[in-house]
Amino acid sequence: MPASTLPAPRYESWWQERHQQKLDDLLTFPHQNGLAELDILLLGDSIMHFWEDEGGQAWRTYYGELHTHNLGFGGDCTEHLLWRIQNGEIDNVRANLIVLMIGTNNAGHRKEQPEDIALGVKAILTCLKQRLPKSRILLLGILPRSKKPTAPMRRRVNDTNTIIQDFADNQNVFWLDIGPNFLTADGLILDTVMPDYLHLTSEQYRVWAKAMKPLIDTLLGKELK
Repeated sequence: MPASTLPAPRYESWWQERHQQKLDDLLTFPHQNGLAELDILLLGDSIMHFWEDEGGQAWRTYYGELHTHNLGFGGDCTEHLLWRIQNGEIDNVRANLIVLMIGTNNAGHRKEQPEDIALGVKAILTCLKQRLPKSRILLLGILPRSKKPTAPMRRRVNDTNTIIQDFADNQNVFWLDIGPNFLTADGLILDTVMPDYLHLTSEQYRVWAKAMKPLIDTLLGKELK
């Protein structure tokens, strides 16, 4: 089996501390029958993690009334997220909606093949369905990276998205690719959008928040605003 599918922790002190803090944070949410009641559970890497920082104001503007728990960890690959959700981070939780984006570090750091990255995403989805069978899952396409569309990392991300979009069944798992929102007509990423051609500016988090709100409202059973 590829490394992307084999649960693995990381040993940096900040990562271990964040893992423990996220377990502790569950105690701060409303509980019913021993379960933390969440509207949205965010799962991913630094791009999801940064909803707490660069994206904080945008999240509060669009989703501030919702009980949201952010389990994005900077630098994570699929196997790290898989380990986390198998080691307490979604225990004793009831989540109406899970928003998942993961895989860019498999494509960038390790230069894995799209098929192997997709297997990692599939392993995460399988675990989520087993542990939180009543939660809907919004699977987001991995955001484009690298300045030019011909860059190898961009191609790996695109090819991975082509595979993982088929994991959506529109019953429990739903697909949304917001990547085109961050590209020029020629497929370029501008440094005003992603200064490092990977991470979004605070203004682009607002673009993201707005782009996914209609579908999130639908999946949460809300009226569209």
